[in-house]
Amino acid sequence: MASNDAILIVDDEQPFRESLRDILEAKGFRVHTAEDAEVGLAQVEQHKYGLVVMDVRMPRKDGPEALLGMKSLCPELPVIMVTAYRLDEGQHHEVVETAAALFTKPLDMDAFLKVVDRYCRHEAVSATCGGPPNSARSSG
Repeated sequence: MASNDAILIVDDEQPFRESLRDILEAKGFRVHTAEDAEVGLAQVEQHKYGLVVMDVRMPRKDGPEALLGMKSLCPELPVIMVTAYRLDEGQHHEVVETAAALFTKPLDMDAFLKVVDRYCRHEAVSATCGGPPNSARSSG
């Protein structure tokens, strides 16, 4: 991951969001959080991220809708989707076609971290959308 990039976690479940943030920070990543898809979309508009981890099912705006919004703002931004629910065929196709990866909760942390590492360290993804790279602040 480029030194100015961070991972954005978008999930309405605070315990999951905070736990995942703690795990990723312990691995040396800078992590920011958003409690729903609308806040996550606003953060992607304003800040530079190297990776987004987002829940599929959230109130007000669901993950697949937010995923499309993020991709329209920043097509090269990798988004890993996570879900505790079975997706219907249409949602599954949309997520698989658009997201960098799809994981089921509870996460297989070893597999998840390998994907995060691939996108953040080995591929050196650096999204060019959003605001100033150092303007993001941790929340949540």
